[in-house]
Amino acid sequence: MHNSEFRLISVFLLFSILVLSLLFLFFYSWEGNSFWELNLENCRYILLDTLPLLQEEVRANNPYEPLGFFFQIWRWVWESSFLPGNPKDEMLVNLNSLSSPRAVPREVATVSSRLEIDPHLYREPDITEKMDVAIFHTHTSETYHDDVRPVDSTFHVLPPGENRGQVVEVGAFLAQALEEKGINVIHDRDIYDQVYSMSYIRAREGLKELLNEHKNLNLILDIHRDGLTNLGMDVVQTDVNGNPAARVMFVISKEAGQENLRVARELAEIMERKYPGLFRRFELREGRIFNQDLNPGLILVEIGGVRNSLSEALYTAELLSEVIYEYLRQKRGGY
Repeated sequence: MHNSEFRLISVFLLFSILVLSLLFLFFYSWEGNSFWELNLENCRYILLDTLPLLQEEVRANNPYEPLGFFFQIWRWVWESSFLPGNPKDEMLVNLNSLSSPRAVPREVATVSSRLEIDPHLYREPDITEKMDVAIFHTHTSETYHDDVRPVDSTFHVLPPGENRGQVVEVGAFLAQALEEKGINVIHDRDIYDQVYSMSYIRAREGLKELLNEHKNLNLILDIHRDGLTNLGMDVVQTDVNGNPAARVMFVISKEAGQENLRVARELAEIMERKYPGLFRRFELREGRIFNQDLNPGLILVEIGGVRNSLSEALYTAELLSEVIYEYLRQKRGGY
């Protein structure tokens, strides 16, 4: 083969490749602009790229797979040129950045006791004003054994961070019982355990807003239920006036201050006098603050445990409303 013939063939091949590439570009750009639209097919393709579990399925239906090699060449030419990027690729970049691995903090049961205390939020009780009560739930998804919804092994309603457990029903029942007695109550139903290990940190922000909006809060109840599944029924259940009731435990941080403990002791004394056996015990914990540094009247209240029923917890809420009413009446010298 002469050199002139070889050169002619080479030029022809290069020219053919260029023409085919241009035709390929024209075909995909002209086809109803579907490649650039956020249509159903492109949404599916985005999901395949960003969700690894889907990549094994329906891959054969990817419209770009049969010509993947040429598509990559064309994509490189397009992205290397002055032409604007397509919306699908821009979305893929952003979605992939969102799905990139992040450092997951280890479980944090409470905020560190070394957190700086907000002095303007730490208020001494003022018995000259009508005292209001706030109720909230740091672990909003906690529930009892008779909840028919899906739960995890420690009885938190699933999916995590999206549903309110039966403890919120108990809080609502307690709030209603107190309001019927003429007590102003704020029931915070916000979900704070979207990420369980960050629950107390998220609840802290909600409490700060609550305290700024309601200056008269002198009793704040963080209502839980005991998460231990191996407790005997005699530990979490008692009989009051012939009805089964969930027993009550107060959890207090040693770092929070003596005022929180004093309030809890006064509530426990009234409870033991009115309903013997209903109060289970105090639990004093070191190294955990439970956000009790924000207000001297903040008490963590565990109403029963996972083995109790909702009806038992609701009955206890009714009894607890009587205890709180008497506590506030004593503070005001008559409510």
